[in-house]
Amino acid sequence: MNRKIINEIKTILMKNTSNLTEEQRSSMYKILNSENPNFIGYGNKHSEIERLAREIHKKYQLSYEGACEIFKEFVN
Repeated sequence: MNRKIINEIKTILMKNTSNLTEEQRSSMYKILNSENPNFIGYGNKHSEIERLAREIHKKYQLSYEGACEIFKEFVN
């Protein structure tokens, strides 16, 4: 179930990703400074991520613990 939710979140984030120029993308990665070579910066606005979180919560009726587990997996 968690994997399904994570894949759905990734799909939605990719669909809503803003079109950044190569310079904007490079600048974003410098600011985020991720050491993880698999890191993907989607460039979504905070308000879009909050809306997505509410939609996922409503759809799956996740407990706090369940949401934390999904978050941990998603971040990894």
